[in-house]
Amino acid sequence: MAEERLLTKREVVAEFRRREILRSAQEVFAREGFQEATMDKIAQNAGVSKGTLYLYFKNKTDLFFQAIDERLNEFISLIRKSLEGDHSPLKKIWNVVSTQMEFFEDHKAFFKVCLNIRGGLYLEHPQEYFERLKEKYQPYFNEISQVVEEGCEQGTFCQVEPMKAAYLLAEMINSLILYRIIHETTNPVTQDEKLIYRVFLRGFLKKGAE
Repeated sequence: MAEERLLTKREVVAEFRRREILRSAQEVFAREGFQEATMDKIAQNAGVSKGTLYLYFKNKTDLFFQAIDERLNEFISLIRKSLEGDHSPLKKIWNVVSTQMEFFEDHKAFFKVCLNIRGGLYLEHPQEYFERLKEKYQPYFNEISQVVEEGCEQGTFCQVEPMKAAYLLAEMINSLILYRIIHETTNPVTQDEKLIYRVFLRGFLKKGAE
């Protein structure tokens, strides 16, 4: 196996600046929306020149895509971390639900922009956006699928196609996140976490396993 090359000081600085620009862009997209956000506003918010942005990103759409990637990479990392340890499938499902709900709640404004884009607004190439989301989310579906499969093998869950169950859980969570965004709900997110957990498990728990 080849040894990983250590980054040079210049590369470290460049990566740090790129991440700072991404964080700044997320703030502007969340505040302004995709259509009203401009490279000028993002540069001003980041404290760099507009020309500096183009050293790292081709255009606003590229910057937006990479901002999504950055946030979703963080999300997937948290999901994987929540599934670490020798926990039961039931505990792992709860960890997934609570981790996802709380993560999206913490970044509600930014994901509100993402949901608007998901509706086909403003992008020149929306299919590229959808394909990118599909690719980023696949590890998430794989992780949940493995938990469901483990629960089926242990007799906790009824026999079901694990990947279908993973998609169903994801859609339940996403739908409630969307509800919270649209209705600007203020009830504790833990209440909705418990609702998802109960409804999902009632459909998949083997009789007598609750």
